[in-house]
Amino acid sequence: TSFKLQCIYERLALSNPHVTFEFFSFWRSLIWKYLTSQSLPLKLFGWEQVGDIIDACRDNAPPPKAFIVSGAGCSFINGRYEFDPSKVDKYGFVQPNVEISYEMIIPFSKGPSAESTGECTDGEAAEATSKQGKKITLFRCTMRSQQKWWFLSEADEDQPGTDKDIDYYQHKSRQHEEKQPPVSGWATCRAGVDPPPTLRAVGAMVPPGEEYNTLEHQLAKWAIENGVIELVLGDSIHREIVARSTCLINFLAGMCNKDDENEVPRSGEPSMQTEMIPNQYCLKTSHLLLAWKTCMNKADAAVSAEIYQLLVNILPSLSEFLAVPLIKEIHNSLCQSSEKGDHFYEVSEFCYAIATSNNLDGETNGNITTSSGTGKKIRMNAEVREEILNLQWAVLTHEDALTLKSYESIKKYVAHEIRRQEPMTDRQRDIFLSQCQELVSKNSVTEVVDEVHAIHMVQLTRFILEAYPRDEIEAMIMTENEWRLPTLLLSELIAYLNRRENAQTLPPARKPSSTSLVPEFNHILALKKRMAILRYVYGLSPTAIIGTAELDHLWSLCSRPSDREAIMSFLATASQSGMRPLVGGQVNGPTDDPLFVAFEKDTCRYIFENLFCSISVGWESLGDIAYDSFRSVYENIGKGKTCSLDALWRICLTAGIDSIALHAMNDLLAAYDSVVSNNPAGNAWSNSHRAVEETFSKRIFNEILAVNKGLLEGDATSERSAERCIRILKAAIDRCSSLGGSASAAAERMASLPPTSSLQDYLSRVPHGLRGQFSCKSVFIMVKDLRSQSN
Repeated sequence: TSFKLQCIYERLALSNPHVTFEFFSFWRSLIWKYLTSQSLPLKLFGWEQVGDIIDACRDNAPPPKAFIVSGAGCSFINGRYEFDPSKVDKYGFVQPNVEISYEMIIPFSKGPSAESTGECTDGEAAEATSKQGKKITLFRCTMRSQQKWWFLSEADEDQPGTDKDIDYYQHKSRQHEEKQPPVSGWATCRAGVDPPPTLRAVGAMVPPGEEYNTLEHQLAKWAIENGVIELVLGDSIHREIVARSTCLINFLAGMCNKDDENEVPRSGEPSMQTEMIPNQYCLKTSHLLLAWKTCMNKADAAVSAEIYQLLVNILPSLSEFLAVPLIKEIHNSLCQSSEKGDHFYEVSEFCYAIATSNNLDGETNGNITTSSGTGKKIRMNAEVREEILNLQWAVLTHEDALTLKSYESIKKYVAHEIRRQEPMTDRQRDIFLSQCQELVSKNSVTEVVDEVHAIHMVQLTRFILEAYPRDEIEAMIMTENEWRLPTLLLSELIAYLNRRENAQTLPPARKPSSTSLVPEFNHILALKKRMAILRYVYGLSPTAIIGTAELDHLWSLCSRPSDREAIMSFLATASQSGMRPLVGGQVNGPTDDPLFVAFEKDTCRYIFENLFCSISVGWESLGDIAYDSFRSVYENIGKGKTCSLDALWRICLTAGIDSIALHAMNDLLAAYDSVVSNNPAGNAWSNSHRAVEETFSKRIFNEILAVNKGLLEGDATSERSAERCIRILKAAIDRCSSLGGSASAAAERMASLPPTSSLQDYLSRVPHGLRGQFSCKSVFIMVKDLRSQSN
């Protein structure tokens, strides 16, 4: 029925524009009957009609009264373009079915404009003078492709709108830009000069006194006076109604800045609604706060989810005067509580809705975000974005943040925002980093803490640091010529280890829920994360270093096997540059943005000689991570040192894992081999060589004696050490050219004989085990005549 009525209206509107207002008045009253019906299907149909009437009001909205053109390289193009008066009917409305256009006559006094960018040359000044009195037209033209483009042209007097026009600037408009001239995105034509202009719409093309009485104004007044929004969010709220109300709330939000008071004439002519004032009927803060209050008090999660989505959908269209109070009220809800508890879950769901609806892959330019695919530009005020970022950060740093399934989405949103290089995000990064430092400092002096939240804040500290440009990080971690942040994180690590040593605190129990993930505290993972972050912070500057006193303290606190492996991995990683530690404690390869060594050279030697090679390492309980860390430092600075040989012997004989003992044995024998290669005159495997303090033969003999003594005393580990001594001795003999029983060793000895040696001389070089019958190999020789069969 409404469709047929609209068809009738469209025919009547062509003859008398005032009929349009009467029809829309009837349409609004009909919609109100639907919205207040007791039937849900009728209510839903009414809300569908709301969307239709909004579209109809926009389609029938009067075009702007004028456009202000500025910034054009051709200075005479800049100015005010008035609507073509020949296209206005006797009532003062725009005639139906006409191509709208705007025109400006270049005054004879008009020269190079201050609105033109850059300084005007003599040639441009002469051209501007020659254009005086000419008419410049802003119009729309349908191209052969049926696309509608906008032009700023000097129309030909005889054949306007043809190829004889002089086109200065054009806009290849998309479908949503065809109704009226776009304000930006213009391109320079052949006759124009860069840069292209920008446009600003002014007023509305209506009879004098009717500027605030358009169909859109009347619809907004109807919605506000009848409390349509309160009807949506009232006691009988329904999720389907909430979903359909987005179009109306978006429309009312757009009416907040609809009017330009300076363009309303004060002619005193009669008006249909003279009592209206600019932007009187539009979305109010009270409407938004009512929506949020409904979210907090409504038990129906489906309804709350619809309201979250509603608020998020309208957020880009809200002015800062509406959006900021809403976000602040939501932020304040984190500190409020009710009989049902606090509102952290409701706030986090709202933040999740924002995080997942934001187009992180869109092109960004200042405060403008271009959504891919739609072509529409959403302008988000910097103040609004700042409030949203503060709210997201408050959720991210909440003590229950890790219980959220939406945690990673919210974190991704914050990461995207704080990595932008602009004044607002620069300021917020500093604030967030200061908050992290404050909480980390507090945990460093508190005996009983929430360990899950404590490691979370340490991780967020690195999260914020990684958002800074690399050239700014050093200034952020140093305060008053002191490395405040690295020292603070080191103190927090020591405090954590002390708390664990004293066993005075346990992670607080958390109640599971259907909407959260219960974080399980893992000490080893927490320790590795802390050390990885500590490595990162100390690697940001070549002058930020850890001293031996702090290292001794950390080493003594990490006495448990798992802790010892973690500290050894940290020390090995921090002793090298160009490596980035992952959160789990592993190490990345070299990067384009490497980290610096966290220690001085003397400290690196101290780490290897006094810590890694000490007797108290405890290889009996250590695993592959510990040995890989030892070997990493050994390869860099430990080769050729006596203490390294002692450590390798100790690992070979005492390691609790056999594979580690085998790796240590290979490294030990390789160390003795290197002595041979570096001292060809001697033999590291013989008693006659004194290149090292002890010869291998004397050392293995002493170790066997010590093992024998242990066996006699009933030491349980001596049997394992005895087996490993025999394994080391056998491997050493095989590697020795004068004693080795391997085929390669025998071949090496035979190769050293002179050519005149007898067969007995060669056989004497073969070990007894290779002379037996079972060691003989059969050699078959096959001779073939390769000559042609024909021969």
